[in-house]
Amino acid sequence: EKKPVTVLVRKVKGPEMALVGSEAEYEVTGYNIREVSSHNKLRIKWVVETGSKRYVQTRQGEKIRIPLAEAWVGKEITVMAYLKEPAESVSVKTRASCPGPDPDKGGIRNEERAVAIRI
Repeated sequence: EKKPVTVLVRKVKGPEMALVGSEAEYEVTGYNIREVSSHNKLRIKWVVETGSKRYVQTRQGEKIRIPLAEAWVGKEITVMAYLKEPAESVSVKTRASCPGPDPDKGGIRNEERAVAIRI
């Protein structure tokens, strides 16, 4: 008799950088098994970590949009997707930047902003 396989999230994708005040989109792109039921996909949970703080997201599913908080300027956030336990090995790291002209404070220069908008 076959034991039911525990479905695990193996891969997540999202932006390397995003502006605070905007929303960044994250998506699960890989699992430990090939066929994953829509029921399991709807049960995927998300958590955002920055420093010692952890923000469990209320929305669930294979894709999520996360608003970047002002308090995260210049910080790297770790976004994890999971069904049972979050793991940093299944995460995306995003640097939160302010839209200002000062790259040292996490802002992006105008020519970089123009490229970001054009895409």
